[in-house]
Amino acid sequence: MPALDGLWGYLLVALVFFLLGRATRDREPRPTRPEVPRPASTPEPAPDIAAGLEAELQALIADGNLIQAVKRYRDATGTDLKTAKDAVFARQEERRRRGPA
Repeated sequence: MPALDGLWGYLLVALVFFLLGRATRDREPRPTRPEVPRPASTPEPAPDIAAGLEAELQALIADGNLIQAVKRYRDATGTDLKTAKDAVFARQEERRRRGPA
């Protein structure tokens, strides 16, 4: 079986090159990312949103459209994604605690 011998030869050469590469690579540790300061607590959602927006958000949350609720909250308040997501998820959690309406 000469074809099989050729295949094993190529695999052996590939293995040798792989092991040599692993043995001779740089051993210096990779640089780590600098620590990003995180806020001490999650910012509270804006309390002064219109009653119409609150009703719209509650309807979207009830239907399970959380992404649309986050988008609508961001459009209405101009907040960043994390703040809007936290606000919508807080409303969802509050709704879950209250039970079905």
